[in-house]
Amino acid sequence: MERVLRTQPQRAPGLVWSICRWWLILRTFGIRGNRWLLAVVPVAATAALVAAIVVGSVLSGAPTPAVAVTPPMPVFSSAVGGGVPLRGEDAGPVLRHLAGRAAAQQDQPVGEDQLVDIAEWWVQTNPDTGEADAGGGLVPSRVQLFTLPDGTMRLIQRLGEPLDPDEGLVDTETKWLTVSDETFPGGEDQGPLFAQALPTDPEALVSQLFPDPQECPNLSQCIASEIRHLHGTYVVPAGVRAALWEALADTEGVWYLGDTHDRLGRPAGAFAADLGTDQQIVLYADQETGAYLGAEIILTENSDQLGLGAPAVIEFTALLDARWLDADQVPPS
Repeated sequence: MERVLRTQPQRAPGLVWSICRWWLILRTFGIRGNRWLLAVVPVAATAALVAAIVVGSVLSGAPTPAVAVTPPMPVFSSAVGGGVPLRGEDAGPVLRHLAGRAAAQQDQPVGEDQLVDIAEWWVQTNPDTGEADAGGGLVPSRVQLFTLPDGTMRLIQRLGEPLDPDEGLVDTETKWLTVSDETFPGGEDQGPLFAQALPTDPEALVSQLFPDPQECPNLSQCIASEIRHLHGTYVVPAGVRAALWEALADTEGVWYLGDTHDRLGRPAGAFAADLGTDQQIVLYADQETGAYLGAEIILTENSDQLGLGAPAVIEFTALLDARWLDADQVPPS
């Protein structure tokens, strides 16, 4: 993956890159060895890199006048300092409460296939220049991932009409256009039962997910990113979700930002962890059920490469659904 990200991108025509872009962004954090679901990223991923960090021709360093099209920063009830990086209360007690709520939930009976349904928004780019289109607004995207028992994955992506970043981001009237419907071979070790087999003991879970401490010197960053990764790929059992929240509570460098609403208007608690020196991840959770709702990546330092000034929300996703299906519920290709 590191080698791929260093490759000079080739500009892809139109929206060809969009399907692979979603996979690259969702797993930029929390990738380790063969856990990266290599089968999902075909040769077309080279072209996908033209927009790998949401705002157009990022990796080539092209100027991107994208300030006008980045969404507004969220408002958090308990954030302190009024700037970035975001800081708040010690997240430990709230995360442990969240873990307890998650552990009390009932899991859906395991079926044959899985569906993970994601809504996301990203900055529209100029197809001729690859730069962020300051007048184009935000493009809503809907991604449905079906995982079959043998690990085969089918990914359907639909795009909507641009949204106004100054208005609400809940899009109820968009006419969705299917831009990609792809099937990728996989393996049973990466199939729908992967998350089901994870330990529900927090310490054992961390040891399995991060066996080499040297690959994960910042444990809060790794766990927060893995929470996002797992929920964007699998139906995560309640016990595993509880263990993830508990494990995150045991780390340093995680802040509870208080109550807020996610981009779909759902009430949520928000938790922030630093990603290196210039970005943060914010996780949203339902504080009544312990459910994971989504995540945002926030730029905390000005970036000449992105053409953005901090703070800026550079990508956000919302988990709409994650459930088991019978084989006949998977739509025909």
